[in-house]
Amino acid sequence: MVNLTTEDAPQKEEEPFGLGCALDYFAEFEEVFEMIDNLKNLIQAKGSVQEKAYEKFSFILTQYVEQPHLLDSQLDSILQKFIQILRNNEEPIQLKHVAFSYMAVVVNVRGYKDIVKHLPHEVADFEPVLCLLESQDPRDTNTWTTRYILLLWLSIIIMIPFHLSRFDGFDETESNKKSVMDRVLNIIKTYAVVPDKCRDAAAFLSYKFINRNDVKEKHLSAFFDWVVEQSLASNSDVFVKYGTLACIAVIIKHGKREDILPHASKLLSWIINSEFKESSGTSVQKLVYKIIQRI
Repeated sequence: MVNLTTEDAPQKEEEPFGLGCALDYFAEFEEVFEMIDNLKNLIQAKGSVQEKAYEKFSFILTQYVEQPHLLDSQLDSILQKFIQILRNNEEPIQLKHVAFSYMAVVVNVRGYKDIVKHLPHEVADFEPVLCLLESQDPRDTNTWTTRYILLLWLSIIIMIPFHLSRFDGFDETESNKKSVMDRVLNIIKTYAVVPDKCRDAAAFLSYKFINRNDVKEKHLSAFFDWVVEQSLASNSDVFVKYGTLACIAVIIKHGKREDILPHASKLLSWIINSEFKESSGTSVQKLVYKIIQRI
């Protein structure tokens, strides 16, 4: 399986760059369906066979990177095939890792914001997705796509219209157990500072989660404090700075004015008096300017 890194993979010579403008419809959808259905057999094959299958899948989908809307007619069907694998408790984790890596190709072509809208957001998926995320190793570079897709999936599931305390399943006196809110918050804090694309997904999840009415009452102020602390820590690198700033930027963008206003002065003082503009890269500086403008 191809191991994608934190940066976008370099353009390969054989990739159909520029061909998208010549396509009229998603012609290979049946072949794509067959490839997904064959994943269960694929994990039993040699590494070279898996590699070639992944490259073929990626090649087909990448043809539509300039016209991603052409995938829409079959997008739900494609995602459903993946979801069936992921929901099946009998399937080995190895197969699920492969399915996640293939899903990441679809996300890369269509865009994560559009894909999230097509992911299921049933209550029954909440605990399994959260548990699977908690079981992952943030440092495992071979399975980053698993964590990336799970974070995106959780970002739509978290919008369920119920108070999250209903999912705790334990008495408030059981202080040794973490609430669902705390568990999701820990996930966000873990992945907001990693050096891969999971950082972007964590920022996306952060505003979906923090801006919930039941969450912001308890955690908004504390989360802002955590961001300030992490970003100004002496050992914070550019990934930590970018991830924490990205969370603040999207929370401010999508949050209600009356919720953000009490924290505006503190945030503005933090962002202006920091050394982000002098010591960080262009991407961090852009986030600094966004935050200042939005405040």
